[in-house]
Amino acid sequence: MVSANAANATDFNAGVVMKKMNAEQRKWYVSGVVDGLAYARFLQDKPSEVGMQCIYDWYFNDNEKLWNNTLIPTFERYSDKPVTAIIHVLSQKKCGAVK
Repeated sequence: MVSANAANATDFNAGVVMKKMNAEQRKWYVSGVVDGLAYARFLQDKPSEVGMQCIYDWYFNDNEKLWNNTLIPTFERYSDKPVTAIIHVLSQKKCGAVK
């Protein structure tokens, strides 16, 4: 049975990630989002791995700086938006749009 207080998937936004998760949980969650996005990019571009690798490099190279200077401020500014959409837009700025 589902209770009346159960959250909808649409309620799981950047604000929830910032307020309900600690720093380690946020990093694991966003790492999973990035991994899914990178793999989707590979499936679109295969056999080329350039787009996928760009997404991985964008997120994992200097991860602390990315979190402090980009992700935290963006999640706070767009707290009502899904993390997946935010990560997608930010990675597109670095790695180009999906065809």
